[in-house]
Amino acid sequence: MDGRDIRRFREIIGIERDVAARILGVDPRALEAWENGSLELPRTVGLRVALQKMRATYRQLLDVPEGLGAWHQWLTQAVRDIEE
Repeated sequence: MDGRDIRRFREIIGIERDVAARILGVDPRALEAWENGSLELPRTVGLRVALQKMRATYRQLLDVPEGLGAWHQWLTQAVRDIEE
């Protein structure tokens, strides 16, 4: 997971950078730097973002018949991404 993933997710769920920064507990300038690749995303922040993403994805997947199976696949991949 890198800053581009944060930007994509933030844009998908429709929140502004300063709101996302508050959710993550970071300065909006740091989030901007992560999103544009000029600053490496700290592992701890990557984990926090992944957890937020998992919560939102879980809620969406509950609305589709194959939801829990898709959730399990997504979660497995998210854990692999965090471990890298």
